[in-house]
Amino acid sequence: MKLISLITLILLSMNAIATNDKTLLDAKKAYFHRDYQQVMSIVKALQVTKTENKSLMAEVALLQAAIDIQKGVKGADEHLAQIIAKNDEKASFHYMASRLWYRHAKNSSIFSKMSIYKKHVKASIRAATLAPENERYQYIAARAYGQPSMMGGDNDKQKLIVDKLMINNSAFAQMAMMDYLQNTQDKVNALPFIKQVSVTYKDNIEVLERAAQLLWTFDEKEQAGKLFSTVCSLPPGEFEAYVKWSDACFLSASFAVEGILTKEIGLTSINRLIEFTFVDDDESQEALSISAKLNL
Repeated sequence: MKLISLITLILLSMNAIATNDKTLLDAKKAYFHRDYQQVMSIVKALQVTKTENKSLMAEVALLQAAIDIQKGVKGADEHLAQIIAKNDEKASFHYMASRLWYRHAKNSSIFSKMSIYKKHVKASIRAATLAPENERYQYIAARAYGQPSMMGGDNDKQKLIVDKLMINNSAFAQMAMMDYLQNTQDKVNALPFIKQVSVTYKDNIEVLERAAQLLWTFDEKEQAGKLFSTVCSLPPGEFEAYVKWSDACFLSASFAVEGILTKEIGLTSINRLIEFTFVDDDESQEALSISAKLNL
């Protein structure tokens, strides 16, 4: 009987861990979809359990900090710094912090932006240092090194990471290379590179969106708009890919408002964005406003 009880207890514990992991994944997915109410609902439910799983509770605390940063809660930046300090050896925490510091900097006064952007760069590099085989983290480190030197950037180190990523020729390598081509203002090589990746990675939201951004940087607005529209026509991604998909739909429609693309293309894009937006926030309201303009 004791053995059966022990096995039952182990199975229940394993089931609880699996449930918590799935719940945490749902919360992360909701965060990237801007469904912050859903995130907080899951966070509060997990906090109530007061689980002994310290790793899980640290993740919950990080999500709480993410929502607080998003809402501009006073002291949220200090709370984030404390969480990261307690989990300094976890690459995923530094990666998330890099995104949150970037968000926080955008919403901060001009007097504090520089110091916060430095934290973004530092967190990006730290994540890549802790996880040298994680190509997404390597990619964000390369982006960080591409920033001005006063923010912690280093063009030589950026190129080293780009070259290393290009060995495997992955999707992240393509994006890292496009960052480098933009930083060096190498339009001559950028345009054929964009043409190549647009075919090879025709189903990859993040690569195509980055290529469209690069075209826009080089003032190739019509091509950029068409590529944003192509991205928007793909099935919405999850997590980071959803954010880029959403951006592409919004920009495609915005280009149509400016007359760079046709109204029909813009309406198709904005209607797809509205269809797959499940929250009512400033961004969703702006999408509705653009739709109204295009319907005039």
